[in-house]
Amino acid sequence: MSDPRIRMGIGVACFGLPLLLSIAFSLEQRFFLDDAMIYLTYAKNIATGGGWTFNTGANDHAVTSALHTVIQSLLYLGFFDPAEPQAIFPVVKVVEAIVVALGVFFFHRVLVSSGIDPVLAGCAVAAFVSAKFVAVYHLFSGMETPLYLVFLMLACLAWATDRLRAVGLLTGLLYLVRPEAVLVGPVLAALDLGFARRDDLQAWFRVWIVPGAIAAAIVISVGTLFYITKGSMLPDSAEVKLLTANNWGTYVSRIPDVVMGFWYAIPFALLGLFSLERKPTAVNALLACCAVLVLLFIALGLPRAPWYYTPFNVGFFTLSACGLASSTRWLVERALPRWPVYALLAVALIAVDGMGIQQVRANRWAMRWHGNDLDGGLGAASRWLAERVPPETRVAAGSIGYVGYYATSEVVDMVGLLDPEVARQTYAGNPDYWHDVYAPAYVIRKLQYREGVEDLSYRLIGVFGDSRHPDKATGVFARSDVVASRDY
Repeated sequence: MSDPRIRMGIGVACFGLPLLLSIAFSLEQRFFLDDAMIYLTYAKNIATGGGWTFNTGANDHAVTSALHTVIQSLLYLGFFDPAEPQAIFPVVKVVEAIVVALGVFFFHRVLVSSGIDPVLAGCAVAAFVSAKFVAVYHLFSGMETPLYLVFLMLACLAWATDRLRAVGLLTGLLYLVRPEAVLVGPVLAALDLGFARRDDLQAWFRVWIVPGAIAAAIVISVGTLFYITKGSMLPDSAEVKLLTANNWGTYVSRIPDVVMGFWYAIPFALLGLFSLERKPTAVNALLACCAVLVLLFIALGLPRAPWYYTPFNVGFFTLSACGLASSTRWLVERALPRWPVYALLAVALIAVDGMGIQQVRANRWAMRWHGNDLDGGLGAASRWLAERVPPETRVAAGSIGYVGYYATSEVVDMVGLLDPEVARQTYAGNPDYWHDVYAPAYVIRKLQYREGVEDLSYRLIGVFGDSRHPDKATGVFARSDVVASRDY
């Protein structure tokens, strides 16, 4: 197995099989988070002439990724049929699968370019692809995570090969993927100085001024456009998340759940942490960017949403790859015969890929269950209500994605993503502010919150969701005076 081409082929095969299985299961289930449906609603409105808005005629801004929204709106221009709103779903899933495949491949390239054996890098990427928290909630959920992965990996590869203008461009694009990712550029520039890749501070400044100008041009121009039209590049939901963040432990408390999905990678990750080489590689760049982003989320007390865990997941499996490489080198340096080393490596490959495939098969159930929970609950409830009420009917919801996409052009968000004042009032102890101000005719809400809705004189008129999990079912509630005047 000394031929590098053979090792590269085996490495790609290691993560290729679980990746293909994950893509196949994702296409089969059409799994979307409700937050992903918010993106689709904005994309639909942009493509159909309604503008950058969730509610028709409003100036709301509840999406984080500008680039993700624009790409989806372009898909709508080519494939959307207003008579068949679900027809766009397979197209979105196929594009998502392609972007995921690119991001995963570039992740492998980052590891290999840093001197990690392609086979060992393939093992680490296989573990990454098949982890439940990564595959189901990150890569195949309809969110911007695949774009984040692609541009982050490309930025690190560009930095490692000294293509700094490309770093500037990719940093600007990362800002459009997620605003906090604009930190990637400064981190890479600081890392360049830390590794003393330039003769002095003046030389460092000269080579980074042009990349910095490229990134700044994108950030300032887009940021100014959003400032004029929306007030901020950050969505209104940013204030909601900051208001509802508990403390620094919110982010940290979820880390054990993520890690324990791949408990057998923990020793390799710890070993990798203590075996990092002090030289300018793409792995160093990737780990530095991930560390800064994770620390930012911890400092902000964010969040429970899974897509914020991408920097942690990427960093964890990068360290695992480093640990695999260092442990293999240790075996070779002990001058052991080749066959025992290769035998151990073969066992590790079979174990990692076998566990990865098993995890992906388990993810198939998760995708199916959550697909039924979301589309069969919120989606079915929204479609049912849309068939019975005019499109401009005011409807309140705690999860607005499916409701806005199917049911109505005037959604009242009970959390505050569309109106931050709702979040401020809830935080101040007035949880019924959404009702007092907007008095919606209908409410679509999970049944576990029905008591708070019924206390406001709403009556349950329909139940939707997975019968195996009644606590997750979705209810449609109507205001008492509306119920009296209609026949459902």
